[in-house]
Amino acid sequence: MENNEQVVTYASLNKRVIAAAIDLFILMMIMYVVATPLQNLVYQGKDFTSVIESIQKTTEGQEIVDLGEVINALSKDGFLYRYLILQASIIFVMAIYTAFFWIKYDATPGKLVLGCKIADAKTLERATALQKVVRLLGYFISTITIIGFPMIAFTKRSEGMHDKIAGTVVINFKHNLSLLNKFTGRAK
Repeated sequence: MENNEQVVTYASLNKRVIAAAIDLFILMMIMYVVATPLQNLVYQGKDFTSVIESIQKTTEGQEIVDLGEVINALSKDGFLYRYLILQASIIFVMAIYTAFFWIKYDATPGKLVLGCKIADAKTLERATALQKVVRLLGYFISTITIIGFPMIAFTKRSEGMHDKIAGTVVINFKHNLSLLNKFTGRAK
């Protein structure tokens, strides 16, 4: 970082949550287009209550329900397989959306709107593509451990577990075209 640049500030948890909400809204619109046909394939014209009723019929009169019986009931007609494919496709679309914007713009649209971007934790310059991929994989760890995202509020540089794993930080930047062009690789 050059000496004549402003002091770097790190994006707070609140700002990152708002950015995530913006991204989730965009993703909901994308998922409606992508997931609706897949959902129709999974449910094959039935609603989820008919699936629950099928499970209830299978386990009727039993005090203790065997998990194997529930899985067998869900597996009838390939429902469980189709449902898992639907869930995997949702995760895949979310990962592609995130990876595309991170690699191309160093931020998702939500972060860009709020003036945030991902940077290398040591240099505060553009994070590498590898760091961004590792960061994306770190999202799963942050989600599974539950503490990965809340720790943003308690670390000096507002780093989540995924940031720590990837060696990245989320920094604030001023909304001006020249700075945006610099960080997206479009500087002239």
